[in-house]
Amino acid sequence: MIPIFIDIETLPAVEWSEEQKKAYGMKNHPKRMSKPETIQAWYDKEGKDLWQRTALDPMLGHILCVAVKVAGQEARCMARRGVAVEAMHNPSYFLTERALLVELHAFLQPLLEPPYESHSDHVVVAHNGYGFDFPWLIKRACILGVPELGALLMPR
Repeated sequence: MIPIFIDIETLPAVEWSEEQKKAYGMKNHPKRMSKPETIQAWYDKEGKDLWQRTALDPMLGHILCVAVKVAGQEARCMARRGVAVEAMHNPSYFLTERALLVELHAFLQPLLEPPYESHSDHVVVAHNGYGFDFPWLIKRACILGVPELGALLMPR
């Protein structure tokens, strides 16, 4: 088996205005709170940074970068433009998240696409891949109009 290692890093909804961040925090207050003044006090103390949790939600967050390493080849890092990726040699930068996903698909397709018999020597490896990375990539790919990447990463 030839492993293909994949890891993603995500960003919260950084494009949100301060009003949107506050609305998200106020909406996601602890359910035991019902009084507006209690909710506001909680938000002021603990809820202001709650919007950063959107990095864990593919419906709200964004992909910062994807690192891919095929055994025997140099690692590749695909990152959004404006992101310094110092740990990787020669990172590829993309203007949009969609462009990054299109390139990831182009890179993975020859390794994972049917006929399965001729590619059965490749296996995708990721830390918590089926719990986070792959569902995240599949959902973002569908949201951004790259469903063929989602289909490629679906469990078989």
